[in-house]
This record gives sequence, C-alpha cells and structure tokens, in this order.
Amino acid sequence: MRKYLFLWRHNLRRIRYQETIQIKRIKGVLKRNVFLLYIIHLMLWIQVIYANDFLARKNYGARLEPFGKVIHGAGQSSGAFTNYWSITGDTHKPCVYMSYIGLRDIPSDWASPISNDLGRYLPYFIIPQIGLSMTYDGKPEQHYEDDVAAGLMDDEIEIFIKGLEQLARPVYCRIGYEFNGVTWNGYEAQSYKKAFIRITQKIRAADLEVATVWDAAFNGDENFLAYYPGDDVVDWWGINPFSEQDLTNPMMNSFLTNAHEHSKPVMFGESTPKSVGVLDGQKSWDLWFEPYFNLIHDNSGIKMFCYINFNWADTRWPDWGDCRLEKNRIVNKLFDAELDEDTYAHAQPESDFRRLVSYENTAAPSRIQNVSILESQQKLTWQEVPDPSGLSHYIIYKNGDISGYSLLPEFYYDVLFAGENAKYHITAMNRAGNESPFSPKMSVQMPASIEKIKNGEFEQGFSNWSRQVWGGTADFEIDRHSPLSGTRCAHVRVRESTGNSWHIQLRQWIKIKKGHTYKIAYRARAYRAVTIETVLQSDHEPYETYGHFKTGLTKNSRSYEHTVKARADDSAFLEFMLGKTGKADVWIDAVSVTETAPNVSAVNENSVKNSQFLLNSALPNPFNENTVFSYTLKETSELKLQIFNIQGRRIRTLFNGTRQPGFHSSMWDGRAQNGMLQASGMYIVSIASRTQTAIRREYRKILLLR
Repeated sequence: MRKYLFLWRHNLRRIRYQETIQIKRIKGVLKRNVFLLYIIHLMLWIQVIYANDFLARKNYGARLEPFGKVIHGAGQSSGAFTNYWSITGDTHKPCVYMSYIGLRDIPSDWASPISNDLGRYLPYFIIPQIGLSMTYDGKPEQHYEDDVAAGLMDDEIEIFIKGLEQLARPVYCRIGYEFNGVTWNGYEAQSYKKAFIRITQKIRAADLEVATVWDAAFNGDENFLAYYPGDDVVDWWGINPFSEQDLTNPMMNSFLTNAHEHSKPVMFGESTPKSVGVLDGQKSWDLWFEPYFNLIHDNSGIKMFCYINFNWADTRWPDWGDCRLEKNRIVNKLFDAELDEDTYAHAQPESDFRRLVSYENTAAPSRIQNVSILESQQKLTWQEVPDPSGLSHYIIYKNGDISGYSLLPEFYYDVLFAGENAKYHITAMNRAGNESPFSPKMSVQMPASIEKIKNGEFEQGFSNWSRQVWGGTADFEIDRHSPLSGTRCAHVRVRESTGNSWHIQLRQWIKIKKGHTYKIAYRARAYRAVTIETVLQSDHEPYETYGHFKTGLTKNSRSYEHTVKARADDSAFLEFMLGKTGKADVWIDAVSVTETAPNVSAVNENSVKNSQFLLNSALPNPFNENTVFSYTLKETSELKLQIFNIQGRRIRTLFNGTRQPGFHSSMWDGRAQNGMLQASGMYIVSIASRTQTAIRREYRKILLLR
C-alpha cells in the first residue's frame, strides 16, 4: 500500500512541478471535453489535499534552528554559489553559503574573502556554513585532531574565532566534517571527540552565535556514535548524501532516528547527485532529485539542506558528472518548483531570519551615540549599546546601504578606495531581530593614494598573509636574523616544486576598483638565482589576472616595482608564486601595494573645496633617503606636521607654526628628533590644522626602506 501511495504522490507532484507546461495543455482540452474537465477538477482537489506533503517539522530548540521550516543553502565555491543564486527564482534564493577552512596554517584574514562574498548579496542576510578541517583531504595520515585535543593548536583556534568575530553574523560550523571518513580524513574517535569539545568550548566562551554541527559521511565508519562528543557540545547533526544509494542506505535511517532520540535537528551539510548529474533532464530528476526531496519531505527532523552546484568533471572526481542546475532547463524548473513549497526558508532580511530562529523580543536597542573617527587607524568608533535580549551586531550603512557588520563598537573603513567619499550611519541589531534608529552621520574622505597591504614588513609574523601549498613541498617561516627591511622578513624554503607556479604561494587578499592604479613594491633575494612570479589575480572564478610579472632574484637584496590598472571592481589576491623555482630559499620583505585614484587632480581639487587643507601622498613612497610631503591650505592655519612610528610614538616634528593659504611642502630624511637614523618600516605622517572656525587632522602611511 505504501508503495502505491508513494507512486500516486510522485505523479501528483510531477503534475505540480511541470505546471507551467501541462496547465496550458489542460486548458485546451477543457474547452473540448466536459468529462475530462470533471476528472481534472477531481485531480486538482486531490492535489490540494496533498499540496503540502511535508510532514510537519519537529522543533528541538537548538541553536539557530528554524521554527517549522527547512533552510536551504548552496555551494561549495564562490562561483558555484553565484551561479546557483542567478538561476533560482526571486523568492527562492539560498539562505546559507557553504565554505571550508583548514585549522593548520590558518591565515589571520581567512574570513575576509567570505565576508566580501556575502556582501555581494546584501541586503539579503546570508549565513555561512563553514566546514572546519583538522586534516588534509585525501591524506588521512596527516590528520592532526590529536594536536587540537592536546591544546597544541589553541593559537590557531583563536585565529579561527577572530575570523568568526569578523564575520559578525550567525554561523553553522561543521567541526571536523565527515568525522567517520577514516580512509580520507583519518580521524580517531577519542581524539576527535576531545578536539570537538575543545573548539566548541572556546567558541562558546567568546559568546558567538555559532551552531556546532557533528557531520557524518557515507562510505565511512558506520559506527558513527563512537565519535559522538556529547549533547552538551553538539547543536545540530549533519550527514552528506551524494549517490542514489546514500538516499536509501540503512545508515541514513539509523542516523535520522538517533538524531531525533538526541533531540537534534539534522542538516544535509553537503549534497550533490553523484554520478547522476543534471544533463539527462527528467531521468536525472527521477533518479536522484525526486527521492532526495521525498526524503526531506518524509523526515520531520531534517531542517536544512545544502546543494553543491558544481561541475565535478573538472576535478579529481570526473565521474561524478555535471551537477550545475543551470545546465539543464528541465531539472532547473523542477528544482525551482520544489523550492516553492511553503516549508522551505529562503534568503530574507535579517529581522525575518531572526524571528524564524525563535528569538522573542519586540524592543529595539537604543540609538547609537558618540560616533567618532580615528583617521590614523581608518576606524569609526561609537558608544556601546546594551540590549536585554543580546546584541547580534552593529550594522554599518555606507551612503544609505548596508556596508558591513561588527560585533564591537568599531569599524575599519579601510575597505574604502582611494579618493572615495562616504557617509556612514550605524545601527544596533539585537538577536530578536529589532534594529535601532540610525546614528548621527559621519563623513569620511579618503586621500588620493592609500596603502592596501597590511603587515607588509612581516613585523607581526604572517598576520594577514596566507601560505598555500597545493603541490610540492615548502616551509614558511619568519626570519629574524637576515631581514631585508625592519626586524623581520618572510622566508620561503621550497623543498620540492612541481613546475606549476601557483602550487606554492604567499598571498594577501585586497579589494580593487576599476580605473584605479596599483603600484606593487617589495624587496626580495634568494640563496641562488631563481625566478618567482608576482600576480594580482581575482580570488574567485574565473580567476581573472590583472597583472602577472616574472622576477629574477639573486643573492643580493633588491627592490622591485610593478604597476597594474584594475579593469573591474573586484576582490583579489596579491600572490608571490614559487612553484617553478625548484629547490630554493627565497626572502621577501617590505611588501606594499599603493592604490591611486584616477584623475587625482580632480579628486584633490574637490577635497580642498570641502576641507581646510589637502595632504597629498608622500613622494616617493616607499623611500630610501628622503621623501616630500606636500599640502594645500584653504585659509591661514596654525599647522603641526609630525612623524609617528607604527606604535604611535612621535619620532619627528617637521613643522609647528602658522602657514598662509596655498601650496606648501616639507621633507623628511628618515631621521628622528635626535638625529638618529630610523629603522626600515612603516611610519605615519600626521598633519593637524587649526583655524578660527575648525580643527582638522589627517594621516598618511609611509614606508622607509634602508
């Protein structure tokens, strides 16, 4: 009987899925056949009965669990998500964005590309679903969850948490995803459980809106409960169906049953029609998609699914097929019709999402006051706002549109481009979905040239830098004994290279703007003569290259410069590629990317009209012997021009007195007040102006290279 009911529902749902095609045919038939009219009315009446064939969702009260709904998400790359977004209907956009990060060698700015990607879909509130790895995919012998459990990677966990704070939004985190995948991940049950507990405790100590997910795989150890770290540290259970067989695997039923017994909602953390794909249209739908969605319909504990919209033919798993929905119109239409079911929750404004996850409070936070600007740090600050239901984050509006989020009462506006003017307002959003009124306005004018690279001297180790090895072998270390500038530099020891330059990289993420010019500067040397490649490249598919330069290094330290003009607004990596060097030792230091706005003279003229003065960029910058600061005053001013080191200590006062309106300049030879030569590094030039009507201060970064 159950079999016939299933087939009946299957046929009814197919009628609904293909409504746009079949209803037109039905209307033509209705005009000619009254009997068929009666039959169709009967079928439509039965369809109404089964229209919502979802079992009512169970609600367990878990962290970030939607009440009575199934959240839907997509991935597993930026490009795949973008394509998926573009082919889903206006009201069917994915609410969850899939991403991955490894804990070992995690870069301090790991969250920046994710935050930038999520910003593309504002004002929709998209939630990251992050797979946190403690191994190397396909290399089970290199698993390191035992080091995590022993506390040897607490620094890396802190970097991960700092990134979660930077995202400043809810996150679903699959800690050590596919924990039972012994043959490809290598996790051991006892050390995995301890590592999961340690990471969760640190996340919760930071009071972050993070739901921890215990994520299993098929084709792994079927004794999955041996890896369970406990109800007190697990918020969701996750499992990843790929093949047709996974959907009917006895492990699926066992997993869902056990999840309910532990009162945990279930997500399909990863799912894709492995070896079925989409290219066969209706056949593909019948083989995988239909039973996949029936599984979601019939199991009330499933509260999220994430679809991998990907062409596996271009990977090491080519037999998985092309699973991109946009590649088949039939599957695309049927998929979009499925998403029309009321039980699915899609991308929506933040306030609606927060009401969905069951926070209850109708009072908005109070209006933010005391907004101020710290120009030397390119930072806005304001008075902290308390809220009884818990503050979600602060929302930063730039020129009326959402620009970003912050957990702290501060926001770095270094995301602005050279020459850009912006008006900022700040609001506070609580966890119940209530938003405060706008703060008072704060205006920011960026100079015509700005520095884009952070920690270019490597004085803070590899902070802000990502070290990537996709092939070959390389070690990255900070050299304190033979820096090319300052007191530290990056040392890359290539032990084995593959001949593919991109396989070994030292890189940093930046944003670029169409029409702006980027001057790339750095110092480098090598133990022997080698060639490295310096690339400015988009950080997402199709990985457009904006600048590609080959540099021959010798034993002698030298300075190098390259210039690039951006052809589009984009997010990109400045990359030093060393995958073709063979065995080599390379030292890199004093890295700088200076962004200059087009039509600098027009920007400068406009700036002078709207302020007391304009402080131009230092020329040259970076500099070795001396550099000149030029500035234009709009009216007679009491002026102070000073140099500070990066710690904020004053090094030199270049001018302190009265200046008349017009153009002026001052030179700094890299000496301190006492005549001592200053070490290589980043310095800050400060100009403060006082007139009868106002006080104003501006800052610029300058780089001294000895």
